[in-house]
Amino acid sequence: MSKTCPCKQPGSSRGASAKFGRHLWLAAQWILPGSILALMPKCPLCFAAYFSLATGVGLSVGAAGTIRSAILWLCIGVCIWCALRLTKRWYVKTSRRNVHPIGTIHE
Repeated sequence: MSKTCPCKQPGSSRGASAKFGRHLWLAAQWILPGSILALMPKCPLCFAAYFSLATGVGLSVGAAGTIRSAILWLCIGVCIWCALRLTKRWYVKTSRRNVHPIGTIHE
C-alpha cells in the first residue's frame, strides 16, 4: 500500500482541477455579491414585488425595506472582506520578497 497521496502523483490531474476550483470559488466570492448589488431594486416596493414573484410570499413595504437594507449591507460587507483579504495576501506576498537574510547588509 502506497503512503503517497494520489493527487500528488506526477500523472494526476486532480491538482489542476483543485486549483481551477479554488480560482472559481475566489471569483464567485466577488461576482455573487457584486451582481446582487447591481441587480437589487432601488425601492422597497419593487423589492417586495420581486420577492413575492420569486418566492410566492408577500411582504409589507416596511419588511421589504428592512430585508433589502440587510441584503445590501451584507453584500457590501462581503465585498469589503474580500478586498481586505486580497490586500492582506498581496502585502504578505510583497513583504516576503523584501526580507533579507540575517547578517547581510544592503545599501
